[in-house]
Amino acid sequence: MKLTILHAFERLLEETAYPDISIDDICGTAYISKPTFYRYFKSKDNIFHWLTRLGFQHGVAEIGRSYSWEEGYLVSLLIAYRYRVFYAAPQSPELFSSLMDVGWNCQSDAIKETLVKYRGIQISEKLSYQIESLARAQCHMARRWAVEGMAIPPATMAEYLASSAPYELHDLLGLEDTHDTHDTRNEQSLVSHLVGHSGSLT
Repeated sequence: MKLTILHAFERLLEETAYPDISIDDICGTAYISKPTFYRYFKSKDNIFHWLTRLGFQHGVAEIGRSYSWEEGYLVSLLIAYRYRVFYAAPQSPELFSSLMDVGWNCQSDAIKETLVKYRGIQISEKLSYQIESLARAQCHMARRWAVEGMAIPPATMAEYLASSAPYELHDLLGLEDTHDTHDTRNEQSLVSHLVGHSGSLT
């Protein structure tokens, strides 16, 4: 149901400015009632938050687990690119700030969890500073990428982001690229597979 609501909102955004879209509009396009909408989302902004978490959970959160740095970024960027109409839409200062908070927290929390739970590494003050600084900087660059129309190909952007990780942190979470995420022929099927299995994410 979350994907049904997301896709209805997406269709509306293709023709209507974000501030002019109401919950009633989304419900009408999705053919659902307002109580059904509020069962899954608290507001329009909450749809953005969920989509952003979805992208991080499938990509960046897997860095050092099942993906290399570049692979993890690429998966997250591919999902963002698939739903680029959301990120290209003008955002209020409040929505922008909340999206940055979601992004920073998702990335920094995931990296810390991977280091502690999967690599057995305790987080020092220095390492914590590196992680949080990286998350904040990269969220700003990803936002810039979106505002500029995502003109840089996702694979190239993923390479840029991966190269910006501090050497120490990069090595701690290093994995060899083992997935075929760089094959552009598979990008759409990859995103469809990941997003298609995300309806239960909260």
